[in-house]
Amino acid sequence: MSWEYNNYLAHFGIFGMKWGVRRYQNKDGSLTPEGKARYQNKDGSLNDEGKKLYQKQLDESIEKNWLTVHNNVAARSAEAFAKVNKSPKYNDKKIDLDNPGKLELTYLKDIAKVDNKLFEEECQKMFGGNPMWDKTQISKIPTAHQVDRMIEEIEESIKKKSK
Repeated sequence: MSWEYNNYLAHFGIFGMKWGVRRYQNKDGSLTPEGKARYQNKDGSLNDEGKKLYQKQLDESIEKNWLTVHNNVAARSAEAFAKVNKSPKYNDKKIDLDNPGKLELTYLKDIAKVDNKLFEEECQKMFGGNPMWDKTQISKIPTAHQVDRMIEEIEESIKKKSK
């Protein structure tokens, strides 16, 4: 038994279009000038399609590079924490995190401030080229920092002691 079709639809591309030629994206995923124009409004801001594209690229980049960000922060933090330790506030005092008080609380807040600053700088270096990047995107990065929890616990213990 054989089937014979007289009416069929065939599509062989668009006339004049070259195979493998990208009009809107380069091979590395960055946009060509035509691609940038396609995803922007007349005022230069991103349209909805452009926002979706850039957000998707940012999410993929964060997923792929978050460990690099953490490693870069860790490499820079030893020197930054040493500066905090040498400051007149803590230089001649003993910090005892096993029995925390107000001194340990201010110390942890200063460390957290330095750590957050380093983290923001590394994120800006890594992801800042994407127009969708802002500081709120940091929350998407898996983090091993437990300093905020420690600060909350110490504040609670100080409140309990003062009552």
